Formats: sequence, C-alpha cells, structure tokens
Amino acid sequence: MEELWSYGVASSTPLYLTMIMEVPGISGGTLYPQVEYKAIGTAFTCGAGACVSAIEGSGVAGPGPVDCGIVGNTCAISITPADEVYHWQARVRHNKGGSDYYSAWVSFDDVNPETSTDFQIDTTAPGITSVSSGTPGTNSATITWNTLSEISTSRVEYDTSGTFIGGYDCAGTSECTALADTSPRVNAHSVAFSNLSSGTTYYYRVRSKDAAGNESISSNYSFTTASISQPAKTTKAYIDGAVGVVSAETTYYFTLNLPETTPAVQNSYVELFGVVSGGSGTITLQVNGAPARAYAVEATSPTLYRFLYRIPSPGTEANLNIEDAAPCTNGNPLGTPPCNKAIITPATVSMYVLSARIITTYAYTP
Repeated sequence: MEELWSYGVASSTPLYLTMIMEVPGISGGTLYPQVEYKAIGTAFTCGAGACVSAIEGSGVAGPGPVDCGIVGNTCAISITPADEVYHWQARVRHNKGGSDYYSAWVSFDDVNPETSTDFQIDTTAPGITSVSSGTPGTNSATITWNTLSEISTSRVEYDTSGTFIGGYDCAGTSECTALADTSPRVNAHSVAFSNLSSGTTYYYRVRSKDAAGNESISSNYSFTTASISQPAKTTKAYIDGAVGVVSAETTYYFTLNLPETTPAVQNSYVELFGVVSGGSGTITLQVNGAPARAYAVEATSPTLYRFLYRIPSPGTEANLNIEDAAPCTNGNPLGTPPCNKAIITPATVSMYVLSARIITTYAYTP
C-alpha cells in the first residue's frame, strides 16, 4: 500500500483521506482502506491484526493498484474531526477466501509519527474583542482590536454612511484599508487611516481572517475626526517698487493682503535679497515703528546678501505715500491704516535690491 497525502489546514468538514492500494503478486480478493487518526501527542492504538478503532472505507476488487483519490473508485474515507491538529496512519485489509491479511501501517512522517502534524482542522473564526478608535486627529485615526484566540489578518472597512453589505469583501459604498495579512498574522491589531476629512463622522468595522480562511467581521462602530478651528497658512508677496539700485535712504509702503476672514497674524517678515558691489559698510532696514537693524557687509567683489527683518504690528502704519497712494489705500483715505512702511538705507556701500519679499504666517477661522 502507498499512502497519498499532503499537509494542510481545513476550514470545513468532512475531510477525505485517500491512499493508493495494491497487493502486488496476489490476484483476487477485496481491498479495504483503513485509517487511524489522533490528536498530536496522542499515540496510535492500532497495531498488527484487527483493530476496532480503525476506520474502514468501502472495499474494491484486488489486486490493484486502486487510487482512492479518484472519486469514481469510492474508497476515500470521510472523517469529521473537531478543531485540532492531527497525525494519522493508513493500511490495507486484504480479504480473500474469507481470511484477512493486513499491510503494515504507514504514516505520512514515518520518522516522527506521534508528533508530526499531518493535518489541522480549523472551522472557527477568530474572536474579535476590544475594538477602539482611540483619539482621532483632524485627518487621521488608528483602529485597534484583539483576536486573542488565534493570530489573524488585519483589515478595516469604513465609510461615512455605515453602509456595509453582509460579509462580502469590502462591497457596497465602503472603502477597505490595505490587507495586512500573512507577514505575520497577529493577535494585537492596529490599522492607521490618513487623508480623512476633518470634523467628519466615519463608520467602520474590523475584519480578521485566520490561516484556514475563517473570517470574523465585527459589528459597526464610529468615530469623529477633530475639527480644524484655526488652520494656519503662509503667504508670500513682494514690496512694490523695492528693486534696483538703492543709493540713499528710501521709503516703501506696502500692505498685507490676507483674503481669509478675521486673520490673526502669527509672524510676518521682510526678506531683503540683493547684491553689494564691493567695499564695506552697513545696510539699515527699518519696518514700521520698530528699531532699525544695521547689517554689516564687506565684499571684495559683487556679493549676494540676504537679510530678514520681523515686521512688528503689521498693518498699523498710516498711509503716507502721498505721491502714489494706490498700494496702501485699500479703500482708506490717506493718513489712515492699514499700511506698513519699510526704510532701506545703505551706508558707504553700493547696493542693488533684487527682491523685497514679505512672508506672513497667520491663522484664520474657516
């Protein structure tokens, strides 16, 4: 007799054990397949001769070979074990002339027949507990849960309507996170979301599948992402006309154009960028009523410079640009805020302004 079997995990029963039966050199008689299976660690009880605990299949005419894996031969043995890990052995009973002759027992692993796993029955899905969404952020959340009964995959199904269809794999209007499956399966699960909408309620359920393909799907849960009450924004603009050669004290007026409702300026700077042609001296920059700052420069040849000056109390200067009031009026008459004033003064150096950039970071109510 030659046994046929490959190890695997079965998620349903009955299970069919098969073998190839043959009695070489002896014609006639009937061949009956016999098997014995036990949980790992439990010894086989059948030895030579008849055994009442052996499970026997239907007989077929000898001498064979007969492959019980072929359905038409009707000699596969059906078993319905409980969830467990098993080892098994098989043999042939040859009945001829009213007498029984038994082959030797054959195990899938003849070296370690009592401890080697031959097949596993797992018909029970993982038990899901301790589902939590923690404290969601404005556009992110992390879902956690446990499957302490066995290791399994991690997946979350979610949407904003709670419309999930039965046990189908992410069907309907929902989205599914990427499947974190076999590398490795875990007991403690954690799946992170990103790119969510702020101030929005999401519905979700978690899904875990064991190695045998049994899947558990939780009931529906929900979480609400945090609202953004004061988002931040950074804008960049330029002081009109503040470019070219500056050879003496020069005054420029400018506004901060922030289109959002009730902006609250956090930081605002003037960035002066240009070239000095040589020599040594200072370049002084003053914005609004704050103290002037002098920047020392020294160059043996044309050299780039970059100065950064924080704007104090933006938009509090009066509009005094009498010759060209347009950049600062904003509908206000001359002599009224909101304006800003920048004074650039070179001393004993020749300077060229490439750009005078305004960088403003502010919060606002959406």
